[in-house]
Amino acid sequence: MKKLISIGKSDFKDAIESNNYYIDKNLLIKELINSEVRIGLFLRPRRFGIVDIVIWHKKDKKKPAIIMELKKLEDKTLEETLKQIVKKFYVLDLQNQGYSNIIKIAVVFDGKNINLKFEKN
Repeated sequence: MKKLISIGKSDFKDAIESNNYYIDKNLLIKELINSEVRIGLFLRPRRFGIVDIVIWHKKDKKKPAIIMELKKLEDKTLEETLKQIVKKFYVLDLQNQGYSNIIKIAVVFDGKNINLKFEKN
């Protein structure tokens, strides 16, 4: 069966099971940080349709950079979600680029309820 290129499909498991190509763009984070973009916004599809969001201001590194990790409660708790931000080296990448005001936000969905916790560097 021929592989398909799907548009708008961000669920890794579904893409693979449907015999679609899945292009992992994780390495673009560093490229985007180094680009000439004044304000960057990076939405990264995750394995099961949840995205991570990284927002920064390219020209003014004193402005806060924001990292959001989104999870379902059955996957991770708020504390685990915050720890995962550090594990993925998002903070380190931004610090290496000269950002010191970094806000980490964990968002965990529990059905219709949303739990939120944040930390500032």
